[in-house]
Amino acid sequence: MKKLSFKRNLKKENGSITVVVLVTVLFFVTILSTAYVVVSAQRRAQMQSEITAKDVYEKDLNNAGEIYNSLAIELNSPNNISTQNQI
Repeated sequence: MKKLSFKRNLKKENGSITVVVLVTVLFFVTILSTAYVVVSAQRRAQMQSEITAKDVYEKDLNNAGEIYNSLAIELNSPNNISTQNQI
């Protein structure tokens, strides 16, 4: 019975539907803006992580030739050749 009278009162008042629509729109805007902020923060953290990983992996590219030469010298050294033959 109360539910029916509430609907009748809601229909009688001219601005009440405007208030309902306004509250609904504000609710959706709040949810969407919160989701945007969360996704934006996650994307920012992901980009920072990618930049850090890229810096770490590219660090030795500048002296890759030196690293290759030092490894080649170590592999071709007499101590290393004798240990390889024993295995």
